[in-house]
Amino acid sequence: RYAKQFENDSLHFFVHDMRHLYYSNYFDIAFNLFTSFGYFKTDEEHIGSLRNFNSALKPGGLFILDYFNSNRIVKTFVADDTKTTDGIDFHLQKTIRGSKIIKNIAFKSENKSYNFKEIVSTFTIYDFQRFFEQSRFEIISNFGSYGLDKFDIDNSDRLIFLCKKI
Repeated sequence: RYAKQFENDSLHFFVHDMRHLYYSNYFDIAFNLFTSFGYFKTDEEHIGSLRNFNSALKPGGLFILDYFNSNRIVKTFVADDTKTTDGIDFHLQKTIRGSKIIKNIAFKSENKSYNFKEIVSTFTIYDFQRFFEQSRFEIISNFGSYGLDKFDIDNSDRLIFLCKKI
C-alpha cells in the first residue's frame, strides 16, 4: 500500500505469489530483494519461481535477486540474540538443520505476545548458478553488497545477482 502512492503511468507495484505466473513478456526488469527467496520446500519450487520471473520479463529483460551470503551467515552464526527496535525487544533463536536456517522470533507489544517461525534455505552462489541455468537466465554479474562491491564468499554480507533473460 505504501508503494502504491508512487505509481504513475510507467511505474506500478504488484503483490503476487511468485510460484504462479503473473504476466508473460510484460516487464522490463524484476526485483527480488532482501532475501525474499529461499522459503519454499523444494528446489523445484524455487526453480519454478525463477522460471516465472523469466516468463514475465520481455525478451532481454533484467532480473535482480538479492540474498544473504549463506557462507558468511553459517560462519558467523549466532544462536540467540535480542534486537531492540522502537522500544520492542525481539528475541531471536536460530538453529541450522541441514541446508535450512530456522529462526524463531518472539516479542511483546501492547501487552500481547507474538511468535513467528521463519525457515530459509542456505543457498550458495553455486546453487544459484544452477537455478539460473535451469530457469533460462544468464548471470551478467554478482555483487557482495548494496554498494556493488565484488562478491567475497567468506566476507560479503550479501549475494546480489544481475541476470538477463535468455
